Amino acid sequence: RTDEAEAAYRAALALHPNYANTHHYLAALYASRNDWTRSIRHYERALTLVPDYDQARINFGNTLIRAGRVEEARSQFERLVERPESAAQAHAALGAIGLYQNDLQTAVTHLESAVSVAPRLVEALNNLAIAYERSGRVSDAISTYERLIVAWDGDAAYRAELEKHLVTLRREPLDP
Repeated sequence: RTDEAEAAYRAALALHPNYANTHHYLAALYASRNDWTRSIRHYERALTLVPDYDQARINFGNTLIRAGRVEEARSQFERLVERPESAAQAHAALGAIGLYQNDLQTAVTHLESAVSVAPRLVEALNNLAIAYERSGRVSDAISTYERLIVAWDGDAAYRAELEKHLVTLRREPLDP
Protein backbone atom coordinates (compact mmCIF):
# COMPACT_ATOMS: atom_id res chain seq x y z
CA ARG A 1 0.00 0.00 0.00
CA THR A 2 2.83 2.34 -0.82
CA ASP A 3 0.59 4.62 -2.87
CA GLU A 4 -1.54 5.28 0.21
CA ALA A 5 1.55 5.83 2.35
CA GLU A 6 2.97 8.27 -0.20
CA ALA A 7 -0.29 10.22 -0.23
CA ALA A 8 -0.34 10.35 3.57
CA TYR A 9 3.28 11.56 3.75
CA ARG A 10 2.61 14.20 1.10
CA ALA A 11 -0.48 15.38 2.99
CA ALA A 12 1.54 15.57 6.20
CA LEU A 13 4.25 17.59 4.47
CA ALA A 14 1.63 19.96 3.07
CA LEU A 15 0.66 20.74 6.68
CA HIS A 16 4.15 20.53 8.21
CA PRO A 17 6.79 20.92 5.49
CA ASN A 18 9.66 21.16 7.98
CA TYR A 19 9.14 17.81 9.69
CA ALA A 20 12.34 15.85 9.08
CA ASN A 21 10.86 12.46 10.02
CA THR A 22 8.24 12.71 7.30
CA HIS A 23 10.87 13.58 4.71
CA HIS A 24 12.95 10.62 5.94
CA TYR A 25 10.05 8.18 5.68
CA LEU A 26 9.02 9.47 2.27
CA ALA A 27 12.63 9.17 1.10
CA ALA A 28 12.70 5.55 2.25
CA LEU A 29 9.46 4.86 0.40
CA TYR A 30 10.91 6.30 -2.81
CA ALA A 31 14.10 4.30 -2.29
CA SER A 32 12.01 1.13 -2.02
CA ARG A 33 10.70 1.97 -5.50
CA ASN A 34 14.22 2.73 -6.82
CA ASP A 35 13.12 6.32 -7.40
CA TRP A 36 16.54 7.73 -6.56
CA THR A 37 15.91 11.34 -7.54
CA ARG A 38 12.93 11.83 -5.25
CA SER A 39 14.44 9.70 -2.49
CA ILE A 40 17.67 11.69 -2.46
CA ARG A 41 15.79 15.00 -2.52
CA HIS A 42 13.81 14.05 0.61
CA TYR A 43 16.84 12.67 2.46
CA GLU A 44 18.67 15.92 1.72
CA ARG A 45 15.69 17.91 3.02
CA ALA A 46 15.50 15.82 6.20
CA LEU A 47 19.21 16.34 6.83
CA THR A 48 18.98 20.06 6.11
CA LEU A 49 16.31 20.29 8.77
CA VAL A 50 18.11 18.05 11.28
CA PRO A 51 21.80 17.63 10.38
CA ASP A 52 22.42 15.19 13.26
CA TYR A 53 19.62 12.82 12.20
CA ASP A 54 21.93 9.81 12.09
CA GLN A 55 19.43 7.18 10.94
CA ALA A 56 18.40 9.38 8.01
CA ARG A 57 22.08 9.88 7.12
CA ILE A 58 22.72 6.11 7.27
CA ASN A 59 19.68 5.39 5.10
CA PHE A 60 20.70 8.21 2.75
CA GLY A 61 24.18 6.70 2.41
CA ASN A 62 22.71 3.29 1.64
CA THR A 63 20.41 4.84 -0.95
CA LEU A 64 23.33 6.64 -2.57
CA ILE A 65 25.15 3.30 -2.85
CA ARG A 66 22.13 1.69 -4.48
CA ALA A 67 21.92 4.67 -6.85
CA GLY A 68 25.56 4.11 -7.86
CA ARG A 69 26.84 7.23 -6.11
CA VAL A 70 29.40 5.47 -3.94
CA GLU A 71 31.74 8.41 -3.27
CA GLU A 72 28.84 10.55 -2.09
CA ALA A 73 27.76 7.69 0.16
CA ARG A 74 31.26 7.45 1.60
CA SER A 75 31.14 11.11 2.63
CA GLN A 76 27.82 10.54 4.43
CA PHE A 77 29.22 7.61 6.42
CA GLU A 78 32.48 9.42 7.19
CA ARG A 79 30.43 12.09 8.97
CA LEU A 80 29.14 9.42 11.37
CA VAL A 81 32.24 7.48 12.44
CA GLU A 82 32.91 9.75 15.42
CA ARG A 83 29.33 9.57 16.68
CA PRO A 84 29.12 6.74 19.24
CA GLU A 85 25.51 5.83 18.47
CA SER A 86 26.24 5.42 14.75
CA ALA A 87 29.92 4.49 14.58
CA ALA A 88 29.40 0.75 14.14
CA GLN A 89 27.00 1.15 11.21
CA ALA A 90 29.16 3.86 9.63
CA HIS A 91 32.32 1.77 9.88
CA ALA A 92 30.46 -1.27 8.55
CA ALA A 93 29.24 0.71 5.55
CA LEU A 94 32.69 2.18 4.87
CA GLY A 95 34.15 -1.31 5.14
CA ALA A 96 31.57 -2.63 2.69
CA ILE A 97 32.48 0.15 0.26
CA GLY A 98 36.16 -0.75 0.64
CA LEU A 99 35.35 -4.40 0.00
CA TYR A 100 33.25 -3.50 -3.06
CA GLN A 101 36.13 -1.40 -4.42
CA ASN A 102 38.64 -4.17 -3.59
CA ASP A 103 40.48 -1.86 -1.17
CA LEU A 104 40.98 -4.66 1.31
CA GLN A 105 43.13 -2.70 3.77
CA THR A 106 40.46 -0.01 4.12
CA ALA A 107 37.75 -2.66 4.32
CA VAL A 108 39.50 -4.57 7.10
CA THR A 109 40.28 -1.40 9.08
CA HIS A 110 36.67 -0.18 9.04
CA LEU A 111 35.12 -3.60 9.56
CA GLU A 112 37.39 -4.34 12.52
CA SER A 113 36.30 -1.01 13.99
CA ALA A 114 32.65 -1.88 13.43
CA VAL A 115 32.88 -5.25 15.19
CA SER A 116 34.94 -3.80 18.03
CA VAL A 117 32.01 -1.47 18.75
CA ALA A 118 29.24 -3.97 17.90
CA PRO A 119 30.64 -7.53 18.18
CA ARG A 120 27.43 -9.17 16.90
CA LEU A 121 26.83 -6.89 13.90
CA VAL A 122 26.39 -9.69 11.38
CA GLU A 123 26.82 -7.57 8.24
CA ALA A 124 30.20 -6.36 9.50
CA LEU A 125 31.26 -9.85 10.60
CA ASN A 126 30.29 -11.31 7.24
CA ASN A 127 32.15 -8.66 5.27
CA LEU A 128 35.16 -8.81 7.60
CA ALA A 129 35.44 -12.57 7.08
CA ILE A 130 35.29 -12.06 3.31
CA ALA A 131 37.90 -9.26 3.47
CA TYR A 132 40.22 -11.45 5.55
CA GLU A 133 39.76 -14.32 3.14
CA ARG A 134 40.46 -12.16 0.08
CA SER A 135 43.54 -10.78 1.86
CA GLY A 136 44.89 -14.29 2.39
CA ARG A 137 44.35 -14.13 6.14
CA VAL A 138 42.71 -17.56 6.30
CA SER A 139 42.97 -18.10 10.06
CA ASP A 140 41.37 -14.67 10.72
CA ALA A 141 38.66 -15.47 8.18
CA ILE A 142 37.93 -18.80 9.88
CA SER A 143 37.63 -17.26 13.35
CA THR A 144 35.43 -14.46 12.00
CA TYR A 145 33.15 -16.86 10.14
CA GLU A 146 32.86 -18.83 13.41
CA ARG A 147 31.83 -15.63 15.23
CA LEU A 148 29.35 -14.90 12.46
CA ILE A 149 27.74 -18.32 12.77
CA VAL A 150 27.26 -17.78 16.51
CA ALA A 151 25.75 -14.31 15.96
CA TRP A 152 23.64 -15.28 12.93
CA ASP A 153 19.90 -15.47 13.62
CA GLY A 154 18.68 -15.19 10.06
CA ASP A 155 18.08 -17.68 7.28
CA ALA A 156 19.16 -21.19 8.28
CA ALA A 157 20.21 -21.93 4.70
CA TYR A 158 22.82 -19.18 4.86
CA ARG A 159 24.15 -20.58 8.13
CA ALA A 160 24.50 -23.96 6.41
CA GLU A 161 26.40 -22.29 3.54
CA LEU A 162 28.74 -20.65 6.06
CA GLU A 163 29.37 -23.95 7.83
CA LYS A 164 30.10 -25.66 4.51
CA HIS A 165 32.46 -22.85 3.53
CA LEU A 166 34.27 -23.19 6.86
CA VAL A 167 34.93 -26.86 6.15
CA THR A 168 36.55 -25.85 2.87
CA LEU A 169 38.61 -23.07 4.47
CA ARG A 170 39.88 -25.35 7.21
CA ARG A 171 41.39 -27.58 4.51
CA GLU A 172 43.47 -24.71 3.08
CA PRO A 173 46.95 -23.93 4.37
CA LEU A 174 46.92 -21.33 7.09
CA ASP A 175 48.43 -17.89 6.70
CA PRO A 176 52.14 -17.73 5.82
